[in-house]
Amino acid sequence: MRTKVLFALFFLICVFLFLRFYHIGSSFNFGADQGLGLLEDYKIYQTKKISLIGETGNSWSSGGRYFFNSSLLSYMMIPILLLSHWDPFVTAYFLISLQFLGLVAVYWILAVNQRRFITAFIFAVLYTFFPLMVEHSRFFWSPSFLIPVSTAVLAINLLVGKKGDKKIIFLLGFLWGVGLQMHYSFILALAVSFAWVFSKIRAKKEIFIFALAGFIIGFSPIIIFELRHSFYNLRTLLLVLSVNASGESGQTIRLNYHYVLSLLPFAFYLLALIIVKITQRYMWTGFALIIIFIYCSLLLILPTPTHGFTMVEGWNYAGVSKTEKIIADENKEDFNLVDLLTGDTRAMALRYLLTVNNHPPLSISDYKIAKFLYVYSRVPIKQILGGSLWEIDSARPLKLEKSWHIQNGIQLYLLGKSSSPTR
Repeated sequence: MRTKVLFALFFLICVFLFLRFYHIGSSFNFGADQGLGLLEDYKIYQTKKISLIGETGNSWSSGGRYFFNSSLLSYMMIPILLLSHWDPFVTAYFLISLQFLGLVAVYWILAVNQRRFITAFIFAVLYTFFPLMVEHSRFFWSPSFLIPVSTAVLAINLLVGKKGDKKIIFLLGFLWGVGLQMHYSFILALAVSFAWVFSKIRAKKEIFIFALAGFIIGFSPIIIFELRHSFYNLRTLLLVLSVNASGESGQTIRLNYHYVLSLLPFAFYLLALIIVKITQRYMWTGFALIIIFIYCSLLLILPTPTHGFTMVEGWNYAGVSKTEKIIADENKEDFNLVDLLTGDTRAMALRYLLTVNNHPPLSISDYKIAKFLYVYSRVPIKQILGGSLWEIDSARPLKLEKSWHIQNGIQLYLLGKSSSPTR
């Protein structure tokens, strides 16, 4: 039994790593959110100022108020980024490692502790091959981190018995708090885990205290922030819900797929149980379902991506990195950046690379004093100079000094100050 378990685990590990490192250079996402988030991490390291909160949840906002996540992710990433000399690619390696550890933990509990090898194997196949799991293992974004946290919660749920070990329950509550710190959508996984574990345990009141104690510690940075700022997040949440319910004007809740990412490990476990039941009665039907799933997943995973995950067509990390190297080699002073390709005119991804590599551009409020602008776009330069954009208009008059082809029809233009108007 142990040999079969280990051999299957070795096979799954090889497939797991192959699928995640295959085309990783083309698939790796590095856009505005990643650049902005890593710039905040770099700022925390440079200033040595401790912050309880991190990025905002922009999909939950109204009336100029934003729902904030904690800065836990920043403090997790700063040591790793330091070791990699602030190379953003390390974020993908870190996420892959976390997913890997979660997979091994759940597989080992099911296959060895509970002697449910078939369930363990099917769960691992679903976890390994599901395309969204592959993409989010190399997508640095706070909801992506909910997947490994939720997998750890699933593993602990599987360990909880009817008596409920107090240490395990405390750890479970702690992970609930950590997950909710990272992103508010973790509330869905928390609810599923809570309902599952408390349906199994007999001494519910006593165990609830340990779960609550763990949650308070795990969620403590946000609790402290709320107490210090008159429950800002809670009041923002109530405002958004009231605006959404009343239909008043203003930005309301946007339902996005990433809200359910934390539920994926639980969904895979439930599907594994269903497929095991099917296999027990109709073996070939269960086997066929797994083969069809793997085949369809590979159709989505194996083709060479034409862009980074969620990035615009023809654009990826390689393009951002190439652009950064060209600008660094030019070694201009008093320059700024304009992104007319992705919708983020501030070019936060490129801004991050230049900043950590000691070629920082002027700030996003200093376009007016820029002597040079680096603009990248598929749009011809005459159309850019003839149009109207605040970042470019602030620096006028401008003239084209150089241009470079980056990739897939995307050009980088160097604009310098001109003595005569450009339009």
